Amino acid sequence: MSGRRHRSGGQGGFSLLEVLFATVILMVIAVGIAGLLAIATSTSYSQGDEATRTAGYAQSKMEELMAAPFDDAMLGGSSVTSLAGSVTTPTTGYYDYVMDDGSIPASVPSTSAGAAYLRMWRIDIHNGDTNTKYITVVVEPLLRSATNMNAPEATLVSLKTQ
Repeated sequence: MSGRRHRSGGQGGFSLLEVLFATVILMVIAVGIAGLLAIATSTSYSQGDEATRTAGYAQSKMEELMAAPFDDAMLGGSSVTSLAGSVTTPTTGYYDYVMDDGSIPASVPSTSAGAAYLRMWRIDIHNGDTNTKYITVVVEPLLRSATNMNAPEATLVSLKTQ
């Protein structure tokens, strides 16, 4: 006699109905996870793209301001004693628009029509020292989509001395 034992009665295992039911449950879960993965991927991509663009446009403006002479009009001229420009509201002479393709209109349009980003900058005297200007540049996206309501802004700060 061999050492094998045979079960008496019915065989163990799952019925076809139980396997189909478990498969349906797993499919529903997989479809839900796949949907979340698609949303997370697109949001991550668009957030990264926006963050890169806003940082690049802020850096471009900061480089332009840092290359200008200390008493240049775009840095508030030579008579800045407190504050010139704003980073919360567009102030004449201290903001511009960036189009979606990265171009900047030759003159600042009266409305933001067609613009994708708003760049604002502020010039301040650093700690009362009239030989040091505190420069802040903020870039914010103007076009916000339903999937990208919290589009990132970029803020750069630098000191310029005479």
